[in-house]
Amino acid sequence: MPFEGAAAVAAGHRRERWIGLLCALLLLAIWAAYILLTRFSVRAHFAPADLLALRVGIGGAVMLPWFARRGLGHLHLGQGFALALTAGIGFGALSYGGFVFAPVAHASALQTGALPLYTALLALLVLHERFSRGRLLGLALIVVGVALMGVESVSSGEPGQWRGDVLYSAASFMWAIFAVLAQRWDVRPLQATSVVYVLSAVLYLPVYAVAFEPKLLAAPPVELAVQAVLQGVFANLVSLFLFSRVTQAFGAASTAMLTAAASLFVPALGILTLGERPSPMAWTGLVCVAAGVLVAFLVVRPRKASTPASSRAAQ
Repeated sequence: MPFEGAAAVAAGHRRERWIGLLCALLLLAIWAAYILLTRFSVRAHFAPADLLALRVGIGGAVMLPWFARRGLGHLHLGQGFALALTAGIGFGALSYGGFVFAPVAHASALQTGALPLYTALLALLVLHERFSRGRLLGLALIVVGVALMGVESVSSGEPGQWRGDVLYSAASFMWAIFAVLAQRWDVRPLQATSVVYVLSAVLYLPVYAVAFEPKLLAAPPVELAVQAVLQGVFANLVSLFLFSRVTQAFGAASTAMLTAAASLFVPALGILTLGERPSPMAWTGLVCVAAGVLVAFLVVRPRKASTPASSRAAQ
């Protein structure tokens, strides 16, 4: 019986790992589409405030029935607002602002690529996670890559490009805070998604209506529909659910390593779709980030299954 129990636990861990990997691959595809289409949109018809309204407005409307039934769950209101201000309003506003100033290669390196740095630091301080030598080597390579991207912006980038780099990095930090808090508070995927976007809509939409000049209806209908689906469904609801599910399988720091793999192919897609060609220094930084991701991912281990107490808390 003990042997059968251990075998069942091992099988459960393997199944959890495969589910986490599948969700991570879907997440990478969504984030790549988000980066490319958002960069195109802010250069064409949409302001960052408009895209954020789509993001939280549609997301909040879709998740409102679930939130009406379940509410905050085991979270208190302050915790719910903390999640909304990080993964909802904070990440969205900073990320959209970054796309105004800096190209997609910098978004892939400094927004997704910097995520492991912030998440690892926060996980160390808040969750007391320990990292192997392989993980530390991967983080060091990512630090070098991110530094090269920053130097490239200051020395040879377009005027004001450094502002986009700062905003991308700040957006990444916001998402890292959310990832660590969600793991610490044992927030399950659907709960996290509903809390983040319903509360974000409550906080942001009144401000958007009063303080900004909405331009959504002035955009071409096809582009508006595409952005509504991307920003309002896939880039927030689906990606947040997948991110939470991968975090549940691998832990916050390992999840950040996996999602940073978007830096491997987003710049190449940016050349094909937007005509944005990274400089040799930027490519060197991207290679360092990608190498760091690969080194760190080789030492990923799935998390242990949740305890009965934590499972009950999420129900």
